[in-house]
Amino acid sequence: ARGCSSCHSVDGKAGTGPTWQGAYGHHVEFTDGSSTTADMNYLRESILNPGAKVVKGFANQMPTFQGQLKDRELTSLIVYIMSLSDKGAEEIKSIIEADDAERTKRSAEKGEGSSASAGKEEGSLASR
Repeated sequence: ARGCSSCHSVDGKAGTGPTWQGAYGHHVEFTDGSSTTADMNYLRESILNPGAKVVKGFANQMPTFQGQLKDRELTSLIVYIMSLSDKGAEEIKSIIEADDAERTKRSAEKGEGSSASAGKEEGSLASR
């Protein structure tokens, strides 16, 4: 995506920028001495405003992608980075499972009228 792999690896190897492998959900130290846990907000900020928090051991060389990525592209990139760590993969799985459960619930609620009447008919047929 937009030349990311020229600086960032997905296999843990060092590059011009930090590897994405295992990055999500882990502790990150910055050149100014502060630190954080890499979450979705941190990844978003790092892509849109990379100079805001520079990872210790790396130079501030990444260009901004502010205005260059559509929201869907940015979200897809963040989810991809999440998928490269155990913590991120678990979180993605939980989000998908919750979404599936919500969809199933909505589908059942929409179909209650027709399934309820079908159930009554079945019940009345079975009792004959």
